[in-house]
Amino acid sequence: MAGPDGTPSRLAERPRGASALSTLPGMRREPGALAAELARAIPGLRGSLAADAPMAPLSWFRTGGPAEFLFTPAGEADLALFLAGCPAEVPVLV
Repeated sequence: MAGPDGTPSRLAERPRGASALSTLPGMRREPGALAAELARAIPGLRGSLAADAPMAPLSWFRTGGPAEFLFTPAGEADLALFLAGCPAEVPVLV
């Protein structure tokens, strides 16, 4: 399965359960550890990858705690690169 820029999607790259990360979801991590691991696992990202990003400034009601990480892509190709390289066990919310 290919992404919008022709690169393979993350579903096609790894078998279910395989991970590019050294920690598993649900395990305690140091603050910012997942963002740092994703930055290392997906070279070439141009957008910003922020750890413990506050969600309140992004919502209409100004509510919401910190997200473990927030990726803001530099463009469509950057978003496709992130989604293709992001492990399947990392939840992606839009």
